[in-house]
Amino acid sequence: MSNDVNTEVNVTKLRIESLKANRNFFTVLFTIESAILAIVIRYFARLSVEFVVSAFFLFSSISLILFGVFSLTDSIHFHSKYLEYQYIWKGKIHGVAYEGKTKEEKAIKDFKRALESDDVGYYFLKLSLLSFLYFLVSLVLNVHELGIGVRIIVFFFVGLLVTYVTIYSYKTTHRKRFSEALRDFFWRKTVFKDRNDQ
Repeated sequence: MSNDVNTEVNVTKLRIESLKANRNFFTVLFTIESAILAIVIRYFARLSVEFVVSAFFLFSSISLILFGVFSLTDSIHFHSKYLEYQYIWKGKIHGVAYEGKTKEEKAIKDFKRALESDDVGYYFLKLSLLSFLYFLVSLVLNVHELGIGVRIIVFFFVGLLVTYVTIYSYKTTHRKRFSEALRDFFWRKTVFKDRNDQ
């Protein structure tokens, strides 16, 4: 294997390991959220307005994690298919299975799928993390003996603070202006404009 090919394979494998690490982190968070759900489910049964809000944020976070982890798993799958098509294409096997397609066409298509799945996964997981933080804030406020009006006002301001800190962290790690970070955190653009581009 030439040095260029060896480097490309190693870089792709490193990317796959990074995706696995992120998937594992959010799988752990999913486990923690599920444990919290099991503990506080009796409070949700009261169906008071405050706990309905907390339940909404927790269920949103859990659902978004599932979609995010699924998308990251898809990305890992497509990265591995890219490596397979690019470096171990067998005409008698792949050529028959994907009649009319070349190894370059299949590799490029699945590499694009991997990058798109990666982007979708991170989008869901960002929103999941923010939703989980909102859940924690609302749960802490529900535990305290405060009037509903005070809780709403405090949640609004603490929620704004949590959102600001989250966006600021995203801005810093992605080296963007705050306005760009705010837009990009909540609004996902497709990676590839032309869906029919092979």
